[in-house]
Amino acid sequence: MLSKSDYENYLKQMKELEIRMMETYRDTAAKIEDKEIKEIFLTLTASEKKHSKLVDKIAEIVCPDRNL
Repeated sequence: MLSKSDYENYLKQMKELEIRMMETYRDTAAKIEDKEIKEIFLTLTASEKKHSKLVDKIAEIVCPDRNL
């Protein structure tokens, strides 16, 4: 069984991963000249931002006393 601390650590790792992915896609989009490919990376950036917000919502439920 996972402890509250295990969940907190897992969610913190997920949040960090989502932020890194969002930054990677955003930075890559800035370097791409092809409009169609750039749009794909911008869409991926937006998806990662949504994922990050989802992790925040899960964290609010699982560990409301912690700010991840």
